[in-house]
Amino acid sequence: MIDMPEWLANLPSRFLHQMVATCRTAREKEFGALTNDEAGRIEAIYAQNFGAD
Repeated sequence: MIDMPEWLANLPSRFLHQMVATCRTAREKEFGALTNDEAGRIEAIYAQNFGAD
């Protein structure tokens, strides 16, 4: 879905797991290269697979 190194691809799931991904600062600092649609897709996939809201 998104071309990036594996270590960077793992960050959203770690952040989401820790409930930090919703923090605007973390989103802008760590994932500023992602569009809102891309970030939303990642969050939706995580929620679907791990039961997060």
